[in-house]
Amino acid sequence: MDFHITNACNLRCIHCYAKAGKEVDEPLKNDEIFRILSEAKDFGISEVHLEGGEPLLRNDLKEICLYAKKIGLVTTVCTNGTLLDRNLLDFFKRVQLDGLFFTVFSLDNKIHDGITQIRGSHEKTIRALKLSIGQGIRIGVFTPVCRKNLDGIRCLTEHLSSLGVHFHAYIHMSPVGRGSDIEDLILNAQEWIDFTDLIMESSGKYNLEMKLESFAVRRADFKNAKNKRSKCKANDVCFLHVLASGEVYPCPLLIGNNEYLLGNLRISSFSSILEKLKGINVSSEYCTRCDIFDACGGGCIAYREISKLSFDPRCKNGEYILSCPTYISSFNNAGE
Repeated sequence: MDFHITNACNLRCIHCYAKAGKEVDEPLKNDEIFRILSEAKDFGISEVHLEGGEPLLRNDLKEICLYAKKIGLVTTVCTNGTLLDRNLLDFFKRVQLDGLFFTVFSLDNKIHDGITQIRGSHEKTIRALKLSIGQGIRIGVFTPVCRKNLDGIRCLTEHLSSLGVHFHAYIHMSPVGRGSDIEDLILNAQEWIDFTDLIMESSGKYNLEMKLESFAVRRADFKNAKNKRSKCKANDVCFLHVLASGEVYPCPLLIGNNEYLLGNLRISSFSSILEKLKGINVSSEYCTRCDIFDACGGGCIAYREISKLSFDPRCKNGEYILSCPTYISSFNNAGE
């Protein structure tokens, strides 16, 4: 479960699907967060990823981490790293945080700061990343890929490998949230498949685990595609997204769209949320006539129905089988 414990953020990333920046009017209090975590555990959820906004902006982050660990949840924190200091890092080490994940866009500070829209953010993030290495915590880096940072991705992976980062995950920058205003930076189908080919070909060169979101497999390489569909996560309880307001959505890319709002855990029970989750229709009428529809299901529902594009930009006339753009998978065994 992804728990956005705050919507406040000190950066203004141009692609942010949550449009983070300003805090919600009435963010969940820590006792409400504790209750939600306990209910999630009771319903079989085993992991919680504490996100934002920027989770380090919550002054009760330590208490939230402690509680999550106390009740036996695998607990990770996703951060931009700009606010991380030695004191907080020592705390993460003491409670045996299961993962500390950073977002890094480029080795080039101008490109990174251009995406975050905050000058000096690159320097602070890289400093925090280096500080975190070797502390007994699993360290990962996520990189949303777009035309702005595409050319420097392999250099970034090489650098992260040399630092001792455990994994580097590549994400297709999504055209939702703030991303709906940067359509010119979103990779199309051919650009994305060329990038994934390049990354996978170089996977043996680096001493870290490499992960890729949004696989696009050539139909010629996809045997028995109907039985190998990478299903949309919007029907999976493990990938619920709980916002700082208590609202719950089935997918991060659907945040803010009331049609897919499952309820609010301030006033709704976890069981009622799960019942509504079962009724989410993720199939598409957009491209049902395509002969590989049964394999890809029409691509991403958020890309098709929420973005200004009104179609999935990763599709190239049925040449590729698309997976969910938030479906992440490793493709090498290094860094473990």
